Amino acid sequence: MPVPEDRGPGRPWQPGPPVEAAPAAATLQPIRIGYARCSTAHQELQSQLDALAPVCKRIFSEKISTRVKTRPELEKALKLAYDIKESAPEQEVILTVLELKHLARCAAELMTLSGQHQATGVQLELLTGPLSGIYDPNGMGAMFFAVLAAAAQIERNGVGRRAVRGPRARRRVRSGAGSLMCWLTKCQEVPVKGRRPVTIS
Repeated sequence: MPVPEDRGPGRPWQPGPPVEAAPAAATLQPIRIGYARCSTAHQELQSQLDALAPVCKRIFSEKISTRVKTRPELEKALKLAYDIKESAPEQEVILTVLELKHLARCAAELMTLSGQHQATGVQLELLTGPLSGIYDPNGMGAMFFAVLAAAAQIERNGVGRRAVRGPRARRRVRSGAGSLMCWLTKCQEVPVKGRRPVTIS
């Protein structure tokens, strides 16, 4: 083994040149996987895509109802997020949606998704709404997932009530209009005391 010139038997120890510090490891930036969805062909996706584009590396989108249990693009988004997390456990992976209603509208569905996130460590992010923010499914994040599930169920129930009220209201309007027309028909000629019947046009 070669010996440096300033080393040797009987020579006092002298400190060598300072060793340069190793560069700090680069901080891993979170990877966001975006998901956009609307229910019908008449609704538009572009506003969701515009909101997701600045923050997401990959966006999956589809036009399909939440009543459909199998949503292919959502499954692709989840698989990609889970695969990234599995291959790089230290990497922060976030599933990002604009609003909760685009992801799920019932507590059971969201809690199932929460269980999958807990098993893999993938986080959920809502860009807008009263519960906007990033939710870690582990630790305290589990409580927030329960709150999100309750909010999703309330929203779903509200949609159902509005859907039921619509036809009922229309029936009441039609019924009221029919009664009014019947009453007007019977009152076409109104007798006035001491005068000839007056025709209402």
